[in-house]
Amino acid sequence: MIRHEVRLTPVIGGAILTFGVLSTLLGLWAVGLGLFSPLVFLGPVFIVLGVVQWRRVYFRVDHRPGSGRSILSAPGQRGRLAEGVTAAPGERFAVENGRIVHVAADGTRTPTPARRWPSRSSDWRALTAALEAVPPQEPSEAPESGA
Repeated sequence: MIRHEVRLTPVIGGAILTFGVLSTLLGLWAVGLGLFSPLVFLGPVFIVLGVVQWRRVYFRVDHRPGSGRSILSAPGQRGRLAEGVTAAPGERFAVENGRIVHVAADGTRTPTPARRWPSRSSDWRALTAALEAVPPQEPSEAPESGA
């Protein structure tokens, strides 16, 4: 099985982490002045949330070469992406207009909830290159005999 994980952009985690550090510092400053500040308790919570968000996986694509199936899923997410999207033999995933689309055997394209903007750039580029490198697998058909 070949797995490609796409993590969330570090901008979101960095913003939460920065807010947590600033909140903690302001809370400690207020306590140093003799004032009560709930930021002393909330700041570390945001620091932890920022670190978790920084490392969080947005979605993954598992390709099983032996069976010809690919599965797009998102652990810890909600909605359609959490349920996962399966590409059966003869189907595939492709990148179009900044999102992953499911390409059916008949050529029908269905957009998935996986988008470019919340993705880490390096992970998105690696997934795009991997999806472009995989040739579309056609369902097995009986060879035509010429007479």
